[in-house]
Amino acid sequence: MTNNNWCTYVRIISSDCSAHLENLLISCWAFHLPREFTSVITAVYIPPLADNNTALDQLFGIINKTETSRPEAAFIVARDFNTANMKKVLPKYYQHISCPTRGGNILDHVYSPFRHGYKALPHPPFGKSDHISLLLLLLLPPPPPPPLPVACLHCRLPHLRFR
Repeated sequence: MTNNNWCTYVRIISSDCSAHLENLLISCWAFHLPREFTSVITAVYIPPLADNNTALDQLFGIINKTETSRPEAAFIVARDFNTANMKKVLPKYYQHISCPTRGGNILDHVYSPFRHGYKALPHPPFGKSDHISLLLLLLLPPPPPPPLPVACLHCRLPHLRFR
């Protein structure tokens, strides 16, 4: 489910379901990005009884392969990790969720390679879900300061006349 007002050309890159990991990778072109950039969004679910090391190894393999084949893409990895921590296998990815997503726990994570790239805002859950939904806002760097005024000095030479 994608919002056609936000992006086009949504394509499934890969999907997999095992006892340890369920994932779906999609590629899309967001309207606010230049044409040469795409976004790769990975939806992940690691079940509570899964072996976290096996799940994270599988996830690392999938993301590493996709990063290698799409070096220009912006990557976002999101969803329910339960107790798994993706920083163990992908240390250059940063977690953007700091508010509890189910009860008092942060179970839903959003990772990207951009350290201060996003801010998550909590929203009500969808339907009967017991997890809150999150709005991920892109944090743009502050605009550069305006240029300093330039002092103009007009020098007149008495012996030169301009016509």
